[in-house]
Order: sequence, then C-alpha cells, then structure tokens
Amino acid sequence: RLRTRYAQLDGALQAFDGSELAPLVKWPTLCLAGAEDVLTLPREVLATASLIPGAEHECFANAGHSLLLESAAAFERVLAFLRR
Repeated sequence: RLRTRYAQLDGALQAFDGSELAPLVKWPTLCLAGAEDVLTLPREVLATASLIPGAEHECFANAGHSLLLESAAAFERVLAFLRR
C-alpha cells in the first residue's frame, strides 16, 4: 500500500505544472539549488526562479537535496535574505 501511495504522490508531483502560477508570486523569493541534487534538479530550480518576477537564484556546489544541512554558505544565504 505504501509503495502504491508513494507512486501516486510521485506521479502527481511529476504532473504538476505551476508555470502559470509562478508569475503571480508577488513576494520576495529566493530559489536555492544544490549542484548535486538528483531529486530536485538544479535546472528545475533555475527554471522555476526564472518564472517568478524578481526571484533570486543561487546554486551551491558540493551540496545535494539537503542543501541547508550540507552547505553553510547556503544557510548563510537564507539568513541574509531573511534579514533584508
């Protein structure tokens, strides 16, 4: 059952297209990627960031999907973004 449910959720995530919603975002947005992320590919994060007006984007080397645990620089980037 769990595998079936996971497959359903994965299918829903893969099918979701937020490209029409992203341009409607009106608040400051920071899109971060880990260069070694194989679950949320860096090019997907970049594509999303390019659809959000004024979004900032940064990709961190030597980091994967657990970006904020793997990269002190990414964590500091989030803190700096939130402090503005």
